Amino acid sequence: MKVSRNELEKYIDLSSISDEEIAKKLTFAGIETEEYYRLASGTNLVIGAVLTCEKVKGSDHLSVCRVDVGKKLGKRDIICGAPNVAAGQKVIVALEGAILPVGVIKKVTIKGYQSEGMICSLNELGVPSELLTPDDVAGIHVLDKDAPVGNRDVLKYLGLDDTIFDIRPLANRSDMLAIYNIVRELGAIFDLHYNIPEIDVNPAFNTKLKLEVKTDLVSVFALTEVRNIKVEPSPQWLATFLRKHGHRPVNNIVDIGNYVMLVTGRPLHMYDLDKVKDEHFIVSADLTKSFIALDDKEYQLVPGDQVIHDAEKVLCLGGINGAKSSAVNDATKRIAIEVAAFDTAHIRMSVVRHNLPSEASSRFGKGVNPYNTEEAMNLALSLLFDLVPGVEFSNTVTVTKGLKPQPTIYFDKERINRLLGTDFSEEVMLSTLNRLNITVNDDQSVNLPLYRQDFFTLADLAEEIIRLQGFDHVTSEIPGLFTTVGAYDEIQQKRYDVRKFLRNKGLYEILTYSLIDEERNRNFTYLNKDKPLKLQHPMTPLRSELRLNLLPSVLETLTYNASRQQSDFALFEISNITSTNYKGEHLAFAFYGHELLKGELAKRPYDFYAAKGLIISLLDYLGISESRYEFIANPVQNDEFHPAQSALLKVQGKVVGIFGKLHPNAKEKALLGSDAIVGEINLSALLNVKTSVQKVTAPPRYPFVKRDLALVVKDDMAVSELIQLIRKTGRKMVSDVNVFDVYTKLVEKPGYKSVALSITLQDASKTLVDDEIKEVMTKIVDQLIKQLNVVVRGI
Repeated sequence: MKVSRNELEKYIDLSSISDEEIAKKLTFAGIETEEYYRLASGTNLVIGAVLTCEKVKGSDHLSVCRVDVGKKLGKRDIICGAPNVAAGQKVIVALEGAILPVGVIKKVTIKGYQSEGMICSLNELGVPSELLTPDDVAGIHVLDKDAPVGNRDVLKYLGLDDTIFDIRPLANRSDMLAIYNIVRELGAIFDLHYNIPEIDVNPAFNTKLKLEVKTDLVSVFALTEVRNIKVEPSPQWLATFLRKHGHRPVNNIVDIGNYVMLVTGRPLHMYDLDKVKDEHFIVSADLTKSFIALDDKEYQLVPGDQVIHDAEKVLCLGGINGAKSSAVNDATKRIAIEVAAFDTAHIRMSVVRHNLPSEASSRFGKGVNPYNTEEAMNLALSLLFDLVPGVEFSNTVTVTKGLKPQPTIYFDKERINRLLGTDFSEEVMLSTLNRLNITVNDDQSVNLPLYRQDFFTLADLAEEIIRLQGFDHVTSEIPGLFTTVGAYDEIQQKRYDVRKFLRNKGLYEILTYSLIDEERNRNFTYLNKDKPLKLQHPMTPLRSELRLNLLPSVLETLTYNASRQQSDFALFEISNITSTNYKGEHLAFAFYGHELLKGELAKRPYDFYAAKGLIISLLDYLGISESRYEFIANPVQNDEFHPAQSALLKVQGKVVGIFGKLHPNAKEKALLGSDAIVGEINLSALLNVKTSVQKVTAPPRYPFVKRDLALVVKDDMAVSELIQLIRKTGRKMVSDVNVFDVYTKLVEKPGYKSVALSITLQDASKTLVDDEIKEVMTKIVDQLIKQLNVVVRGI
């Protein structure tokens, strides 16, 4: 917010304090002053009157002017190139030797004419361009006809002998967006007296306005009727005030509203009362109409927007933008002035939803003081009374709902000192708080000023004391340093190891948004079928809820890369998953195209077994033995995974993962040119599996023996069942079992397949003899026939 020093000095005497000190003290008190600058500068200036103005021969733009600069200084000839200079004007003259932002003025000869100074534009005095009118931008500044010729204090006469402070308060100090409160803050910082005027007004009649507030979101809503309005340009002082504070003057009615907002911090809104049906104002938050705003754009209202309307139409999107249907124009004769306090959170959400930021919405979004409604209204009415002859206004109709009182805080000197690390006396604390208009009662309860909305606990009182007293009062104390050994805990180390393992396998790690759209969040819900957590007011429908699983996001990244000519790659993501009743960490991966074995010289297509091999390697890396997990066929038939090339991973009897080839329909939907192998694992389940430290054993001293078995089993029998039974029967004698052939096209036995297994037999304490080998193989075959009803080929 831009603040004029001259405006501040109307309420507080700052004459003995420099601009630099004001900016520094405000910043160190927590009110950051981003910059400060002089509004204009220049020495040896004087107000002059142009007596004659004639074109210079041989020039298409220069004029030679005879200028009267007062009795003491006489008359001067000045060459001027401005297109708007003319005889009879009052102008700003920089005499010889004047120092301006554009340089030093010297006596010069141009086209044979001597120029004894310069007729100035405001831009040449350093006035910022945003404060200039179009006429000032085009040429010199023309003064009012009553400007005193010979006046040497030109900048003061123009109101430009001023400093502008650009302050940027933190979000919790929204009270600093009001000049009155900046004055109070400076009074507290410098311990100075200030005078904030109290304005009383006398209504001329009782209004017939009807006001109905149907929502608890609006805590205060006040309306006053004003008659005999005349819309016209604002006086010079008001236009200059607004330009100094970064606002463009519009007309007297709009400008009064902006003036009150800047001074009191309360945005106002003006309605053309003749456009409001039955003069009945309704405030609600459940309207779903559309309306045309003051920017001539149409907006669709949704529940949650705080809206002012009548029985037929929308009058205003509360705290944000007015509707064109009730706008004040040159023909307006009666207005209703609104002073309100809207719910801050809903204001912010409406601004984002409709993309309608404004000065008013910024203030309402941070929070306004709901207790100075009368102060803001009375200031607006008094200005209307002064600036619009014959104006009359009514009593104010006010509705308050759920206006929260200031919190109850109890003063405690010892606790405050402990919080701050100081040793302030109670007298110092109380005097500091008094400067901030904070008093303490006999029972130690604290009376808080109503214009401050940022007090909640004793810590806030402590903050006020230290920011005014200065942080140099915090005692210097060397903290105790304790030597500790930094290390990951077990889960963190495993997670780190998994990432390293996958990267070493050639997979790229990705990081995607945890927010997703509703449609994609319904896909690949194998590991987490919970209800998703949704954002109440998402910035875009594409990021409206927390994802339930990682695969939709990984597929999105896969498609993005594939569509940009990336053909052979693998990637993975590890991320937390949070939903209504679920919280865990997932790992998702995707293979696309070919696995590069020797670059482009040797490669093989990624397939189902590449994913299975990766998972087995990961389980082995984490120390999870084969006996604790199994793979089973994916029982779900849909358009996501290929029905014959996908499987579930079960660890300790629970499904913790799914992987396989994408269904052709899913591949087509994702616009993929090659097959993709994808999978997702509940990583939390794997990381929490208790594993023992792997023991190192010496290689066996005695030789092993291999025996092969060819078995005929049903098509739906898992090979893992055969292996488990063989290991269980052979016990320690069986050191390894491998599948080396599967044949599924048995003509003589449809519905069956042939599985060939290689069994490694070994005893760590001796060399096996034929009888022992025959005995264990016989047991294995008997159990396979008995328990699994297999047929052993060759017997």
